[in-house]
Amino acid sequence: MKEDEIEEDEMDAEDAEELGIHQGLASTYSLLGELYLHPPSKEVVDALTDTAEALAESTDGFPRLREAVDTLLDVDADVEELRPEYTRVFQGLTQGESPPPPYESLYRDGTVNGPSSVEVERKYMEAGVELAREDTLVDHAGYELQFVSVLCRRGEAGQLESFLGEHLLEWLPEFHAAARDRDAAMYYQAVFELVEAVLELHAEAIAEEEI
Repeated sequence: MKEDEIEEDEMDAEDAEELGIHQGLASTYSLLGELYLHPPSKEVVDALTDTAEALAESTDGFPRLREAVDTLLDVDADVEELRPEYTRVFQGLTQGESPPPPYESLYRDGTVNGPSSVEVERKYMEAGVELAREDTLVDHAGYELQFVSVLCRRGEAGQLESFLGEHLLEWLPEFHAAARDRDAAMYYQAVFELVEAVLELHAEAIAEEEI
């Protein structure tokens, strides 16, 4: 093998190592996004259980992630009971009993299609990603999580750091808090904890890569 081929192979291995955490989380973000966008199906709930079991093997030193994973694995996930709860928690249909639905602009701008929504759509367009095809606003939490999944698959660390820090981490915990205040089902509360733990650890990992 020629010297330049050896160097190329070594670079590929280095790149693969750097991409590891992003690639590993891509399917997790995609599943989580699905749970925010649609009533739960048995297939998605089972897939998230499998993901949580896999995450449980790598939570040493990450107590918040460990706690979130354990809670999700312990809580009951009856799909038939969760479907009406999805409507109440995520669609904002019951005044006083539902939190405002999970649109970034609602939580950051106090209105739908505000400046935050415009900025999120710009991020999608710059990345060449088309989302929100089902009459749901572009800054819905589910789409934002799926956008992060796409960036993970591409290994776009810079765009990931920007989007996590400037968007999801800036507002999604506020939606979660509003849903908890309205007694969201324990399964969804466990999902919220998992989302926050993954987002925070992912953002920290990206920051450490750049040191």
